[in-house]
Amino acid sequence: MRTHRIDVGSNLKDKLEECGFFLGHILRVSEIIRIKHLTKDYPLNSELAELNYFFSAYLNSIQAVKDTCQIIMGKSISWEELSPTYGKFVYYCRNATTHDGSLMINAGKGLHSYIVGPLRRIDSKGVLKEVSPPPEDVATLSQNIASEVLQTAKKVLERKGADTPSPNLADFAKMVDDAMNNDFIPDFAKRMLSEKRDEVLSSLSSAKFDYAKGALNAIESLCKRFRLTIT
Repeated sequence: MRTHRIDVGSNLKDKLEECGFFLGHILRVSEIIRIKHLTKDYPLNSELAELNYFFSAYLNSIQAVKDTCQIIMGKSISWEELSPTYGKFVYYCRNATTHDGSLMINAGKGLHSYIVGPLRRIDSKGVLKEVSPPPEDVATLSQNIASEVLQTAKKVLERKGADTPSPNLADFAKMVDDAMNNDFIPDFAKRMLSEKRDEVLSSLSSAKFDYAKGALNAIESLCKRFRLTIT
């Protein structure tokens, strides 16, 4: 469990940046669509397909951030806690795209793309689920979702981030042993590692790991990049 928490804590920064990666592509493709509408450069089939693909990936990256925050907190976080305004909608869409193969973006109005409903799907228990999408265009919606998700992640890290364990000497020793048995590591590198084992372990043990700070810095960077407002 401890090793798992170390792995999760060390990956949160990358998971947050993954969210930003897909959000950036949603905004980029949305701008291309806007310009093509203005110039009457049709059709938009490939752009709309890209927008759906990036939106689906964005939803899965949000799921990953939710799961990571739960492990850091040591308890479940509901979708409503993750995003009070959009949590239920994100949960619905993520299930629809992942389990049903649905493409959520299904309409356009003016220069923008939208998700219109009502949306319906049958869940794993055979129950009909219906949801009404938010009114925002997809680009605005994606930014608003990001604001709430990052706000929650920030609160989790400020409250519990310091409790995330860091690797110790035993962890580093295991990493070195694993490297020695890894076929992808060249023999000359293994010889060097074997000769310098104590020095390597000493150097690693003196390193400082602050996974929470790295994740908080990623949140700050994403907010600046996408002009998101959180407190």
